[in-house]
Amino acid sequence: MSLDKKYKRIVIKIGSSSLTHEETGSLNLAKMEKLVRTVCDLRNTGYDVCIVSSGAIAVGRDSLGLKERPKNISTKQACAAVGQGRLMMTYQKLFGEYNHSVAQILLTRYAVEIGDTLWSALYSHIEKAYPDVQNCYCSVYRIEGIFEDNGQKFAVLQSRSDMKYYRLNFALTEDAGFVPSDTLIEVTKSYTPAEEPQFALEAVEEFETEYAKKKKEEEEDKEGKTTDKKSEDDSDDDKKCPKCGKPKDECECEKEEKCSKCGKPKDECECDKKKYNLEEVVEYAELKAQYEELEAKFSALETEHENLKAEIEPLKEFKLAAEKKDKQNMIDQFYMLSDEDKKNVVENIDNYSLKEIEAELSILCVRNKVSFNLDDNKDEGKDPMTFSLNGGMSDEAPAWVKALRSVASEM
Repeated sequence: MSLDKKYKRIVIKIGSSSLTHEETGSLNLAKMEKLVRTVCDLRNTGYDVCIVSSGAIAVGRDSLGLKERPKNISTKQACAAVGQGRLMMTYQKLFGEYNHSVAQILLTRYAVEIGDTLWSALYSHIEKAYPDVQNCYCSVYRIEGIFEDNGQKFAVLQSRSDMKYYRLNFALTEDAGFVPSDTLIEVTKSYTPAEEPQFALEAVEEFETEYAKKKKEEEEDKEGKTTDKKSEDDSDDDKKCPKCGKPKDECECEKEEKCSKCGKPKDECECDKKKYNLEEVVEYAELKAQYEELEAKFSALETEHENLKAEIEPLKEFKLAAEKKDKQNMIDQFYMLSDEDKKNVVENIDNYSLKEIEAELSILCVRNKVSFNLDDNKDEGKDPMTFSLNGGMSDEAPAWVKALRSVASEM
């Protein structure tokens, strides 16, 4: 193989058809092996070689079992994601046989120039989708670069205000042409601007100036035609009747018959039109009667409710007074406790139930080991009287013992 030695680097572009079998879409290893052998020979001769390889989508389609080439972007991305790894692995194995290492660079600039079809479509989109209010026919973003990553084309835009970078995905199809994404993705942290920009700032500003000038001229031309057409229409309208639209010499609106009562034209007159009264509608009258009947019943129930409340109030007061009296009698039965011991139940006599008062005072008696003899010397020498809390209860047992027995049985 003889090449001009003045060239240091060789770039080889390989399409999908050169890597796969046309019939099955699977990798054509024979072709790839021949390509790799040739590239390795060039490297051994001293050349730098860069391979621009397609085929990720084709290989991924074969791996996923898809019979036809995918048409939508999401399926293409899925095929590229699967196929890229397999394609790279095959390259690594083949180059490894000749003791050469390979590496992949997935992000590449897309071939586009300022003012061409893709550039104009992209600029027109961002000018309409993200307009600069202060600058007519201009966007708040400028185009930093256009790239392709695993088959996904996208543009990097830079904000003119905060200088942040954003990614705009798009697709290019034969049927739909330029199809941009609806959203922008901020890539300020992950994107590193190239030392040499893809598009020179002076060239971009020149394009923007020409674009704005062209758009302004088109707008003025459009407004001029609209004004001329409106003037012609106004001139024609002066010769036509505003009611029927016919030429005034053919119009008969002034000759139309008018109502003798109101003086209006017959088509505008309402004198002979029947006027309806809501009260005459049968359904309305029935519903109104039902509503009035329900309203009367509700009023009667309200009155009855108030009367019952007035009757119940004295009964409630009587019941509370009777309960309070019973509670006081219960407290008085525990004569053996001091006023300090009974202070809590006395203060809460309205809040505690009769049973709660009895239980609390009974427990205090046991806790304080209260003596129930009014005269300690009277029963001196006699055996102490005991009561069982588990057995039967005598009628002679004191009230506190009975209360304690009741509390113990519930614990």
